[in-house]
Amino acid sequence: MSQEGKSKGLAAKELWGCIGTVLAGFVAGFFLLFNTVIATWVPRLPFWQAQASPTPVVEIASPSPQSTLGPEVASPTSPPAVSTSTPTLVTLPSPTPSPTLAPSLTPSPSPTPTVAPSPTSTPPPVLEGLGTKLDELNDEGKEIKCVAFTPDGGWTVLYARNGYSTYGLPQEAVDALSSLNDDDEEIKWIAFTPESGWVILFGGSGFWRSGLPQEADDALTDMNERAEEIGLVAFAPHSS
Repeated sequence: MSQEGKSKGLAAKELWGCIGTVLAGFVAGFFLLFNTVIATWVPRLPFWQAQASPTPVVEIASPSPQSTLGPEVASPTSPPAVSTSTPTLVTLPSPTPSPTLAPSLTPSPSPTPTVAPSPTSTPPPVLEGLGTKLDELNDEGKEIKCVAFTPDGGWTVLYARNGYSTYGLPQEAVDALSSLNDDDEEIKWIAFTPESGWVILFGGSGFWRSGLPQEADDALTDMNERAEEIGLVAFAPHSS
């Protein structure tokens, strides 16, 4: 290698050495400046202060010595304050005695009146001869169509087509039943009024009567004239 080439190589090495020295100084100065800024300004930031001081500082304001309304808090190093104010005498009202209530009087229950049970009425016996006649007809298997009673205790039983049995009836009624039986008319019904009137129904719309109220007589006559079948007649007892 020539002398000129060696000189150029030494110059290049020196140049790069200078550049490296400058760069190293620049980097060192930059880091020094960066550390200074961090150490100076970061602790002043709010979030840094909150992290840097984990224990909060609580300030307790000492009570004002001139206040007389609130309670006094004695300083741990000073003797307790002694109050020299004169106590005020407060007169309390005397308690009002509670009124004594008289015990309420509970009214004694009034005795429940005892109602004597009404005597059980004994059903009247079957009228004379009626029970025997009903048993006889039942044993013979006869159809019993009607049983009627007079106000004074008489009775009549109609059965089969025109059969009848009576006790204590007015003679006119007995004669009418006998005549209908002789004529082989169908005897359907017999009824008595409270005043001992009577009516006998036969055939389709035929009837014999005696002593009926005028309204009942007119109604039966009207139905007979129109040939309407009459099946039953009944009379209400006297009202009390």
